[in-house]
Amino acid sequence: MGVKRVMHILMSSLYSTIKQFSQIVIYGAGNYANLIYSELKKVGLKEMISSFVVTNLDERDEVDGIPVKSVGDISVVHVENCAVLIAVSEKYESEIIRILQNMHFAQIVKLTDYILQNSELIEMFRKQTDEQFIESIVNEYAWSNIDTIQKLEIRKEEMKNFIVSKNIKDGEENTIVYISGHLNARSKKIIGALIKRKYKLIVIEYGVRNELIRSEIMLYNINFITCKDIIEVFWRAVQYTPLIYYYEPIWADSSGSEIMIKHKNVFGKIVFAPYDILNGGYVKISGEKKLMERYCLENADGVVWRWFSKDFLEEKKGFSYKGKSVQFLDYCGGYRIDKYSRSDKILKICFVVWGISIFLERDILKNDGQYIEHARIDTILDKIGNRNDCIFHVYIGQCDSSDRKKLELLESQYFNFKAFYEIEHNDLITRISEYDYGCLLSTEGKEIPEMVSIDGVYYGSTFQYGVLNKYFDYLDAGIPIIATGHKKFCDYFERLGVLVKMNVSTLDVDYLKEKEKFYRKNVEQVRKTLLIDNQISRLIEFFENL
Repeated sequence: MGVKRVMHILMSSLYSTIKQFSQIVIYGAGNYANLIYSELKKVGLKEMISSFVVTNLDERDEVDGIPVKSVGDISVVHVENCAVLIAVSEKYESEIIRILQNMHFAQIVKLTDYILQNSELIEMFRKQTDEQFIESIVNEYAWSNIDTIQKLEIRKEEMKNFIVSKNIKDGEENTIVYISGHLNARSKKIIGALIKRKYKLIVIEYGVRNELIRSEIMLYNINFITCKDIIEVFWRAVQYTPLIYYYEPIWADSSGSEIMIKHKNVFGKIVFAPYDILNGGYVKISGEKKLMERYCLENADGVVWRWFSKDFLEEKKGFSYKGKSVQFLDYCGGYRIDKYSRSDKILKICFVVWGISIFLERDILKNDGQYIEHARIDTILDKIGNRNDCIFHVYIGQCDSSDRKKLELLESQYFNFKAFYEIEHNDLITRISEYDYGCLLSTEGKEIPEMVSIDGVYYGSTFQYGVLNKYFDYLDAGIPIIATGHKKFCDYFERLGVLVKMNVSTLDVDYLKEKEKFYRKNVEQVRKTLLIDNQISRLIEFFENL
């Protein structure tokens, strides 16, 4: 996981308040007090702190050489020229303020007034004018990049002058700032294809860290920046004047892209590129998160659609898009694979999946078989059976110990089944190229209506318009697909002649053996057409015409 701060201390704002005093007393000696002390110390303000104060003394009499005192021991001499910085959680503040006021302390500062949770920080940015937004970003990022307090105002002035002088109309035609909250295989393919076209990419990463993918992207020897929080993302981004900002948000959190779109006059052209579509697709996502996504879809300069949801949202949900749109799938990465010579006797089927849990549950959707659902691993194995002429293997990105035990039990029951874990993506493509088919098998049943959920997790529209990267993994490996969902996606591949529509009930090993060469030949041709290097021109043209 990447670094994700759940709260932010507005240090520059706090310093503007306390700098008028010659000394401060920090009330508290716990987590909040230690946190603020380290921030003040790193810029040379340790001497400003006369003491730590607590309501009840414990065994500690000092912190880093600064005395710890009982509140009753505060010298009245300090009352006039000293502020008390209350560094405790909100539930203790009222009682502490009452005690201090009884002691005639008028200069009381609450640290919690300068602490914002992520949601509060985003709300602040949301309400600000462009000028206020610039001021906030400059103030807070400047603090994190100084080692003495004397440099604060100088650094702030330098940063502010840079932003104000930036002319977003003079964007560099071959520069793209690629902001990602969760780098994935799709990210890697798009970045690689743009680099081949001589585009200069600055990758700004935050949020969830996918170590396997990020290590591969860093091999491109590009400017790769990892940010500790959203404030740093904004500051890093605003330093450039690119052709466009390509924003790939954290899954289910479009807050960063929303703020950049709201302040596009500060940045420039913003392209919103969500991996999945929350609106109409997911049940257990808050209304606030869906509103953020909707704002981005409707107000970005451009939207890169991975899912086939654009028309559905427009026609059924009333979405209205101010910017341009392009449908751009994950496509093939152009991996080099060895020529495969299959055995006519044994059919080899693989299944690639990130999280395996849902495929091991005894009853996935609990719909009594009325609607289509993903087939469980044990259901697939029961269908195939312990036969010598067909093997079934799964490649899993993430798996806990409980699920491993379930898989190990299945391995002991079926000699033709095996599970593999956490394979690096390049190696994954090489390994699955040795199979005859890749699959995502479902049960028989009716299609789930678009706006109906039968599991409390997904609406039917997910299974109508969703997109799965694993299908391109299969094509990259040179193998055809066995699947019936997601519907539009499967229809697309069926028209290209690289997908066999079979579910777990209709799985026909003999037919798949017979037609393997036919489908593999189609894949060989189609994977060239769907190579991302051959598709990237559409995306580049889209960027240039915004």
